[in-house]
Amino acid sequence: MTNQSTHELGPLATLEGVWEGAHGADVSPDDDRTQIERNAFRERLEFEPTGLVENHEQWDAQAKQVMLSFVVPRGICVLAGA
Repeated sequence: MTNQSTHELGPLATLEGVWEGAHGADVSPDDDRTQIERNAFRERLEFEPTGLVENHEQWDAQAKQVMLSFVVPRGICVLAGA
């Protein structure tokens, strides 16, 4: 674990921990686009403090905004801010 405590995460503190799902379903067209393909999946996400970073501002303290970005397997990028 890092040296940053949970209370320093601010609005993200409630997200700390391990999140798991075992009943995911990816529904998409098959390669030739003639049928629907269904693939079951499970996933696990670990969210923990990382300590201070020097790469850039990670959230907008003045507006009290945070941003999360991730890419799903087909290369779709999702940006979520609050």
